[in-house]
Amino acid sequence: DMLMEGSSGYSKKDHVDFFESLGASYAFDAQGARFTCLCDDFPKLLDRLYLIVSKPTFPRESLEKIKHIMIDENQRAKDSPKSMAVRLLKNVVYKNHPFAWTYDQAIETVKLLDSAMLKALHEAFLKPANMGAAVVGDFDVDAMVDTLKKSLNAWPVGVRKTFAATKRSFDGKECIDHKMIRDQV
Repeated sequence: DMLMEGSSGYSKKDHVDFFESLGASYAFDAQGARFTCLCDDFPKLLDRLYLIVSKPTFPRESLEKIKHIMIDENQRAKDSPKSMAVRLLKNVVYKNHPFAWTYDQAIETVKLLDSAMLKALHEAFLKPANMGAAVVGDFDVDAMVDTLKKSLNAWPVGVRKTFAATKRSFDGKECIDHKMIRDQV
């Protein structure tokens, strides 16, 4: 979410106006960075995407706003039977793995975030060598390949990071009871 909040020389409003002026839909979230556009606008949008992912500014005021939203979302999720059931299932499946976390742990992690941490995480993990790209649509394939080569070849090459797989243990017969005391309306 913080990527869209500002980049070198551009504010969030500048980015929003740019995407909307081209009629492009866009998202920068936990699923990645993506946009949908007309074929003719693709090179301009790819250039802006590169700027957004490579030169974020992580404004402090925006970080505080997003932290507040994330804490509130996690607090509300603790009151949702569906959210709690999904989180409990994931914690069983991902036992002994960083994907196993509670909403309280997420809230504490969010509280600790600061711009310096985001910059360090960005520097360590958000590099072209660690990115994947997919292009889908009705376009001339050869022209799209040329456009991608021209744009992506200009991106700096980083050192590809590899991650060791952690061993997981899963007990298919495990039963979890989680009591939620809630008033019913």
